Order: sequence, then structure tokens, then C-alpha cells
Amino acid sequence: MPPLFQLDPAQPLPLSMLPPHPATPTTSVWPSEPEKEETQNEEASAGAQPTSPAPADHPITPEPVEDPSEQPKEQEQTITISDQQPQADEVQVITTPGKQIESFSLQTPGQPPETDTPVTVSLLKQVRVWVRAEDGTTMEVKLRRGENGIRLLVFAYIAWRQGEAADRDKLLTYVIARGKRRDMNTDQLAEVFDAAKKYLRQDLDRAVNALERAGHPVEENLDFFRNEPGFYWLHPSCRITDLEAIDTYYTKILLARKEGLLDDKLDGSLPPWVIEACQQLLQTYTGDFLQTQIEKFPEECGTWIREPLTLYRDRYLDALLILANYESALGRNFLDEKLTPEQKEEQRRQHSARAAQLFFDYAMYAINSVRDRKLKFAYKAGKDGERVVMAARAIRRCVVELGKLGKPDMVDQAYLAFKERMATLSEGTWKPDKDTESDVANAKKTTSEYRFSFQAATSQQEHPHEEA
Repeated sequence: MPPLFQLDPAQPLPLSMLPPHPATPTTSVWPSEPEKEETQNEEASAGAQPTSPAPADHPITPEPVEDPSEQPKEQEQTITISDQQPQADEVQVITTPGKQIESFSLQTPGQPPETDTPVTVSLLKQVRVWVRAEDGTTMEVKLRRGENGIRLLVFAYIAWRQGEAADRDKLLTYVIARGKRRDMNTDQLAEVFDAAKKYLRQDLDRAVNALERAGHPVEENLDFFRNEPGFYWLHPSCRITDLEAIDTYYTKILLARKEGLLDDKLDGSLPPWVIEACQQLLQTYTGDFLQTQIEKFPEECGTWIREPLTLYRDRYLDALLILANYESALGRNFLDEKLTPEQKEEQRRQHSARAAQLFFDYAMYAINSVRDRKLKFAYKAGKDGERVVMAARAIRRCVVELGKLGKPDMVDQAYLAFKERMATLSEGTWKPDKDTESDVANAKKTTSEYRFSFQAATSQQEHPHEEA
């Protein structure tokens, strides 16, 4: 069964498990010293080329350059919900430091998505760019981010709109005029913008030149930007593949909702294409919009980020909830005439365990970003934002599923983790409502009844001839 606490998306779970949510971002204390502008060493590093041509059927990957601002992260501990019947309801603790786990995904980590577009971009979790030669050979563009990542922010502000125009004056005001640049005048802000465009284009040209020197010609007229007086938009040679994929999968989900296919059914059935769309969306969602940038340089990230961040979190959480409800329904009503009663019960338990995991994922992920527009705590009862209300509802569903599995330790662990997180975010103002407390109490009662019936059945099997 999936673990209660997830691993990093870079090390996802095996194929037999449902796709987990991306790792919960934390607010890290990053060094306050500003990054140095391009130095001779940086220019030399950025200009490094592959020593020999790569085969046409393999992408050229530049040598990674260690980022001095990157801080090593501790490996998360994984706690697993078992679908077996142990002698006692044990929790298996597994630690996998540095271990790469195989997973099903739409693309191999570190490789560009499959597309005919010469320049492909991803903006979820971090900004990454690849350039593709005419023969299909690809190379990642090494982007020099500039002081506190300002160039990546400028690029993301224009790119996430996927061809729609971005107002230059708003870009100067809401993206560049922050931190040390807050007191700059318009001319100075414009100089920062022009420098960002210049370095980004240089980075793209370096990758193109490296491919061509290796014998892989690239089509002409590649660029990151197009513009007219006062406005900029993404160049037609570029595609934002991760956002585009999320939009495509979510369009299918909206179609299913419009057709009434997501309405609860007694057997919990959903069309296979709906389940596939939800699973593919979860696989594609590697993290929040510019998550790494927000964690490293929060003071540089203006309020404009809230719009794309909230939009794509909405789509991720919606797909997560659909799968959670689907698994929960199967846990209640799984039917297969070919299976024995014991096998049917085992299948129901597996579906309930998956449902508990997905509800927990939803509850914790819904409240993990203070930049989410819908994460709001009210000082009056019943006035909380959507994320708070839905997260509380999801944790109730989680503990109910865990109760049916006979997991009192997991009930406490899941609920206390959620309760502590909510109390911290709300500065102590949030309190669980009566429905939540009642569901937790009933879940514990259910686990006790399950444990008693299981122990009684085990005792009867061990001593079949003893009389009461």
C-alpha cells in the first residue's frame, strides 16, 4: 500500500502504487547574501561544450554545475500502511537514503518531453528548458538565473501565459521591482529586464551552437520572446509542455464532470479514460508552479505567482480527490463473482487503504502553500477558505477509511499531523469542528471493534475445539 508520508517526486513510488502527491514544500531559511552577477568563471562554465558528438538517438546532456545556494535536504521517513493482517497492527518504517525507485512516468527525470517543438519548457517545481535538433537530438539549456533568480522569474512571468501577451509595465512593477530593486526608477528596472532577456538568449544560443558543433543542426529563428511596443509573449518555437499537459488532462476531467460521469455510483465505477486522465495529471504534476524558486527566494516572488500556482494546484487537487472517492467507493462495494469472499474482502481492504492515502495526500497538500489564494483562515466560524474546508473534509474521510482497516495508530498519526499543521498555519485560531472530532472518535471505535473481531477469529482458528 502507498505510504502515509510521501517521498520526493524525484524518487517516486513503484508502479503498483497510485501516484503520490509532490513533496510538501517547506519554508527554508536561505542565505540572505545576494548572488554574484556573472563572473568570468560562470561565463566559462556556461560556455563549456561536450567533448565529442552524441549519437543522434540520445540527448546531449551538459555536465551539471553545482549551485552554491542549494542546501542538502534530509531524506524523508516513509511510514507504510500495510494491507496484510499482521499479528499486531504494526507500522513498518522504511528509510531509503539516496535510493532511486523505479516509477511509471510520462518522461524520464532529467529528460525533455517528447515533442516536435524545437524549444520545450517546464515550469512546475523549477524552470527547465530543452532545445531539440532537427534529427531529434535534445540538449538541456543551462540557464543562468541571475541575482536571486530574477531572470527565471522574468521568463516564467511571460512563459506561463503560453502565447498570451504580458504587459511590460506590469512586469517591471510586479516582477522586477522587488527586494534590492524596489527603489529603482523605471529606467533602471528596464535595464534589469533588458539584461535578463540578453542572458537568457545567450544561454539558448550556447545550447544551439553546441548541438550544431556536434553535428546536429537546429532550425533557425529560435527565441524565447516575441514583442510589440509595451507587450511580450512566448515565441512560437517554444512550448510549455508540463502546463500544457495538465491543461489537456484536466479538459478531459471537466468533460466527464459535464457529462455527469463523476457522479457517485453504487459500484464506484468510472470510465477508464477518466481514471487514466487523473493518474496522468498526478504523474505530470511534479510540484507547484516555481516551487523551488519560491522556497529559495521568497522575497523575490511577488503576488503575481499566486494566480498560476493556485490554478494548477486546483487541477492537481481535483484529480486527487476524484481518485480518492473512486477508491473509497470500491472499498465499500467491490464485486467480482470470480473471487472467494476472502479475496473480495482483501480487495476491499486494498481499495480502502488507497483511499485513505489519497485523502491524506489531499488534506496535507491543500494546506502546504501559504501562497495559495484559496488557503484562508477566518476568525469567524464557517468563514474559512476552500482549502481549509476541503482539507478538513478530506482528513475526516481518511480517518474513516483507516478505521475500517483497523489502524488506530494510523488514525492518530494522520489526524494529529493534520491538526498540528492547521494550528501552526492559523496561529492557533483553527479548531476542529464537531463533525471532525466525531469522525475521529468513531474511527477509533471502529478500529477497536475490528481488532476484537480479528483476535476472536484468530483465537477460534487456533483452538477450534475449546468451548466457551
